[in-house]
Amino acid sequence: MRKLTFIFLFALVLSACSGETPDANRAENNGTNKPITLANNNEAANEVPANATANANAAPIAPTRAECQAIETGDDAVLKTQTYVLDFEPFKASCFVTTYNADTDPPMEAKMAVYHDGQKVFDLPGQFNGSTMGCTVDGVAFGDINNDGKKDIVVIGKCISNTGPYNENMIYVNDGQKFTTDEGANSVLVDYDNAKDVIDFAKKNPNIFFKK
Repeated sequence: MRKLTFIFLFALVLSACSGETPDANRAENNGTNKPITLANNNEAANEVPANATANANAAPIAPTRAECQAIETGDDAVLKTQTYVLDFEPFKASCFVTTYNADTDPPMEAKMAVYHDGQKVFDLPGQFNGSTMGCTVDGVAFGDINNDGKKDIVVIGKCISNTGPYNENMIYVNDGQKFTTDEGANSVLVDYDNAKDVIDFAKKNPNIFFKK
């Protein structure tokens, strides 16, 4: 009898020391041994989508030429044949827009500007080398004329005076921040009727148009 009592007491002590008690807060894992991870609300609130940084750094999407031609420019009309997409520095995803006085026929009193997101951001300087009346844009070309890695702009201008029609061509030099032109240098281009001839001349005589 004493031996049985000792064994019973020993079993009670062993059970108490084992600490094995039911845990009402233990998460069930449906028969698997995988731990259940509870979401941290703070981490979830601060979670950044994986593509958020990529979208923030994505290059702006260039407009189509049709979108450039449809830009609202106020009282002036857009000369669609001489309006183009401008998608290089310093004006990425922009438009080269030529406008004219809507009351003239053929289109005269032309003006050239850069538009971005529908807003004018830059007026090209020295348009038609100072001529303000009777001029239109007859051709436009974009290219790196002096091989400095930046695209320049050539504009072929046609003007009318009392003595007859004449050319007012312009080379716009890309300095990385804007386009500049030298009206004195442009004066040697009066005999050229198209952009190819102007570019060929400028490539052979870069010192006239490109100052170091």
